[in-house]
Amino acid sequence: MAVSEKSLNDAYDMVYLAACAVNNHIPDQHRTEQMDLENVYALSCYHGMASLIGMSVEAVFDGKWPDSPLFVKWDKIICQTVCRETLMDAERQELLAFCEEEGIWYLPLKGIYLKELYPAPGMRQMADNDILFDKSFQPIIRRWFEEHGYMVKSYNRGSHDVYLKEPFYNFEMHTYLFGFEHDPKWQAYYEKVKERLISDTGKSCGYHFGNEDFYIYNTVHAFKHFSRGGTGLRSLLDCYVYLQALGDSLDWPYIEKELELLGAAEYEKNVRTISLKVFSGTDPLTQETLAEDEKEFFEEILVSGTYGTFDRLVKNSMKKLKPEEEKPSARTKICYLWRRLFPGPEHMALYHPFFTKHRWLIPAGYIYRFIFSGVKGFKRIISEFNTVRKM
Repeated sequence: MAVSEKSLNDAYDMVYLAACAVNNHIPDQHRTEQMDLENVYALSCYHGMASLIGMSVEAVFDGKWPDSPLFVKWDKIICQTVCRETLMDAERQELLAFCEEEGIWYLPLKGIYLKELYPAPGMRQMADNDILFDKSFQPIIRRWFEEHGYMVKSYNRGSHDVYLKEPFYNFEMHTYLFGFEHDPKWQAYYEKVKERLISDTGKSCGYHFGNEDFYIYNTVHAFKHFSRGGTGLRSLLDCYVYLQALGDSLDWPYIEKELELLGAAEYEKNVRTISLKVFSGTDPLTQETLAEDEKEFFEEILVSGTYGTFDRLVKNSMKKLKPEEEKPSARTKICYLWRRLFPGPEHMALYHPFFTKHRWLIPAGYIYRFIFSGVKGFKRIISEFNTVRKM
């Protein structure tokens, strides 16, 4: 997807403000006032970076926002993000204390650690808390959430259970990191993940990755999103912040060897190179900063946003069926749609286990899935069909 020059300039403005924020530098006021801040705000929301960019803009005005609806919105997001982080931290600590009492081993993931490396609370926005835990205690964890007023959005369907509570509490409790729906290399590598973990000091059940293994997992996790629906600028910023905090102390030969094994070495090299180029300085970023191939990679991330796009997800899924095709053929499109309508036995066993207990029930399972999906996601089904048709 092509990126207009205007959108690219807005993105470079946002990158400049982000670089100032994570490098503890006050942006140039004249340069900031020349920006299309409405567009920068919208782009920062799209990439899950509105709080961080808002803090950077706020510093320009010495903490005294100009009288404008835009700045009211930005200030509200900052306050909400800091509040959300504080309350989510407290709720998570209560959950983990329960795990200690019950003897349930656990591993907080991704943003829970990354946010601590940013210069200030609330800079690294988080939609949820991701925690890996001992699957054998799944019913006990569910009971804890239900007793604390959470709604069970998803349970025993896929890699994680989802628990929600007003006004914004969101926990994803992972029972495994990668499964059959992901690259088999990742599934095999992390199948016995506990063997790769380090026990938390002063805890009997808490674990964490070593610095290198944390970087490797986060890279593979981001690559998973990049190779499916896409991943946004925050993934680049996370990489930069981590490298600034720990880069010199990391065992790079080990990291590179493991990422090569996992098929993510090239992706990591691109992310590391570009993140250091665009966030290291506080000088304005220009289109000459990046080489042509780097600019193409950057623009791919730019259009993806925090959670990727549906069109990119469909496109990449079809590409995996026939990697040699530049444009999917009619046969590939039909094959893709057939697999979406009638997924394999692993999918059915995971998402519709009731129907896979007896072989004679499997056809009924496909009928149930088709009807259930049609009722709940009719618009999405039509959108996916039209996306495939247009490719």
